[in-house]
Amino acid sequence: NNGLAEGDDYINITGTNLGGVTQVLFGDTDAANIIEMDANNLIVVTPAHAVGTVDVKVVTSSGDVTVPNGFTFYSTPSAPTALKATPADRQVSVAFTKANPNGSPITNYEYTTNGGGTWKAFSPATTNSPVTINGLTNGTAYRVGLRAVNEAGAGKASTFVTVTPATAPGAPRNVTATPLNGAAKVSWKEPASNGGSEITEYTIKSNPSGKVCTTAGLTCTVTGLTNGKTYTFTAVATNNIDTGPTSAPSNGVTPRTTPG
Repeated sequence: NNGLAEGDDYINITGTNLGGVTQVLFGDTDAANIIEMDANNLIVVTPAHAVGTVDVKVVTSSGDVTVPNGFTFYSTPSAPTALKATPADRQVSVAFTKANPNGSPITNYEYTTNGGGTWKAFSPATTNSPVTINGLTNGTAYRVGLRAVNEAGAGKASTFVTVTPATAPGAPRNVTATPLNGAAKVSWKEPASNGGSEITEYTIKSNPSGKVCTTAGLTCTVTGLTNGKTYTFTAVATNNIDTGPTSAPSNGVTPRTTPG
């Protein structure tokens, strides 16, 4: 048998010669109430007790009987801990340290994306880390938390972590090159979408030769080019999630020396 650590559960004890019961003990704690039905049946109201499994001792006028590990007191689970949320495209993955089940197996976890305002159970049920929360909006910040569920109900909430789902940015637009002496100045426009995460770097690459420059801005000078040779340039954008697709190539330019 098992019941809530808060007590006040009604349980049935069956046996023989149960008439004249004087005491029922759950571990060292007296039952909250004893209701004799007949010589073979008792209804006992459980006391409040710490979580765990205890012996049950029935004391009668003719002797006593102990049932080893006869009853388990359980409660709602403890809070999950050490949450770590990793953003992805319209979802987040949350790793965590499992909650203590407190006497009753955990059957599922619930999650919140608004700091505990509402909770939703994972479907299908899961008891393992990490968990994935889907259906989110890229670029929107969420306050994510977890709580475990067992037979007693939903347990304490974890601390909340803030995370913003995102994906890789789009391709830079309108890449334009201007020739210089042994170099080219390349400019472009931001992608139509940053993927929900601020762009941290652009990388420009020449074709041919594969000369590269990087910048956080919207212009960059590619050096090390050969005068008299024609080049085009492509750009990619990188945010905190990933690097996006390559842009369309720029116009072709031919670096040259400055007359004079």
